Amino acid sequence: ATMNVKDSYSWFLPDRDPRVEGWVLIGSPVAVTTILACYAYFVKIWGPRMMKNAKPFELRKTILCYNAAMVLANLAIATRVGYYAFVTGHYDLFLQGPDLSTRPTTVILLQVSWWYLVLRLSECIETVFFVLRKKFNQVSGLHVFHHVSVSFCTYFYITYGGFSIACFETVFNSSVHVVMYAYYFLAALGPQVQKHLWW
Repeated sequence: ATMNVKDSYSWFLPDRDPRVEGWVLIGSPVAVTTILACYAYFVKIWGPRMMKNAKPFELRKTILCYNAAMVLANLAIATRVGYYAFVTGHYDLFLQGPDLSTRPTTVILLQVSWWYLVLRLSECIETVFFVLRKKFNQVSGLHVFHHVSVSFCTYFYITYGGFSIACFETVFNSSVHVVMYAYYFLAALGPQVQKHLWW
């Protein structure tokens, strides 16, 4: 008998959340796994080889725009999830179980969780900038593992109905990223600003 890809791993996974059936990047792990595998291969193998004898790219303006966009995107995620999940009392802050309902607020949070996945994947671009600028010391195995694992875990909890359990983590993680990318943005403005970044 022929076994397809889904059958080969479905024996140890719960049923997929029917509310996200057909969503881009959700369902089969092939798309997310391919994106993350290509990312890891580029930043650890192909990119450093390509840049070995090349001049570093000048990406200051690009990085400023990227960091500003990351501040705004993470702020949007943190405030939206924080409001709909906790300010409204929809979920418990620390002891929230799975929510498989189709209540309007739940659906909104599920949709925002998808955008959170897109945001986590887009943050892999940060490492690509390191490679193109020949800042190879910043492309540690731990750094790459963090981006891959957080992105894949986000995919997993959306696909299998566990997004409600991770709402607190989503707010916390996005809030930390607001501060982090704000710092990166200010630091990229140059020495005159950097000397004031005591934090």
